[in-house]
Amino acid sequence: MTPDTGPLSLYKLCFNSIMENAKSGRLDIEALDFSEDIGDQIMVYFNPMEIFAHAFHPKLVNWFYYNVFYTAHLKVYIQHDRTGYNISLANPDLKKSWLKWRLSSGISTPECLPVNIGPIVLLTKTHDFGRKSFTSYISDTVYMPIRIIGSICTLLKCDVYDMRLYASGHVYRTLKSQLLVRNCTRLALTNCRKVVNISDLIKERQARNMKTTLINPHFDRWHVLVMVLSKHTIVKNGFFNLRKITPSNLGLFIQQMTNRSLDIIELKVTNCCLETIENLKSQIGLKECTQELMASLERDFVSSELDHARRTEEHRKLFFFNEDGSVVGFYFYKAQHNFLLFFHTILCHGFTPKNENMG
Repeated sequence: MTPDTGPLSLYKLCFNSIMENAKSGRLDIEALDFSEDIGDQIMVYFNPMEIFAHAFHPKLVNWFYYNVFYTAHLKVYIQHDRTGYNISLANPDLKKSWLKWRLSSGISTPECLPVNIGPIVLLTKTHDFGRKSFTSYISDTVYMPIRIIGSICTLLKCDVYDMRLYASGHVYRTLKSQLLVRNCTRLALTNCRKVVNISDLIKERQARNMKTTLINPHFDRWHVLVMVLSKHTIVKNGFFNLRKITPSNLGLFIQQMTNRSLDIIELKVTNCCLETIENLKSQIGLKECTQELMASLERDFVSSELDHARRTEEHRKLFFFNEDGSVVGFYFYKAQHNFLLFFHTILCHGFTPKNENMG
């Protein structure tokens, strides 16, 4: 029987009966002769949670992979926030999600039904008539999501493709050793207050040529920032306190930054005065701002990134030109008796500085 030759409810009843008998050992599912399009039928006529009710069973994992998921080419996308995880399974070629699943730390509601993910039972609420979107409520937001995501990756025989984590330090210390975090293709870490705690994870991923993005990180050691800024690591809106750095090391640090791929880095520097900036200018080869340069860059640099309240009359805009045509912009501004520094890389295609205008 297929959904085309009989009622869908009867088709599902027969299919579920076969799955239950296979799980109990009363029949060998590998010996059964299904139609060639059984996988397509299951993906169309069963919602994801109905499939998961059977697919995670040890006796059925391989059957579901080779008959259902093998040709679906699903990738796993994970987004973590303060209260839980969003899991999305999608075929990137189709640009459409097969499953949107929220693991939440909230309290379950009366309409929730139990869903079995292997040995884990989750109280789950369905959305959009139970087709593609679900919310499951969990009490453990650290280890249980890792187990569930790991089970999904085992079922699909893949690693997480894209993972975005937002967490405090203790959560990062827990997650950094997990294989699904270490092996995911694209990893973004937000709000990491001590990057040194995950430096071993970053170095491992760098050695494996895997992309890692750090968003709003706080650096407490300048050599850690230098270490993470490779072609495989992107830093966005980072903050670094350079209270203990010497003027000579500050120059060395900034020089190392001129050929790095940066978004925005904010540095707090003590005992940095106008004389220090002049010394940096001659030491590194920083160039003064020109009208021609700002006509090309002003919209991309400073105006949209710096909070208006932070801008003072005591500031300097200096630039460094790389051989590849990129320009690193440095913006020094004074706050609380110290000069602070913003800088980031700007791609300026076709711009050729004129020596007579560079000051």
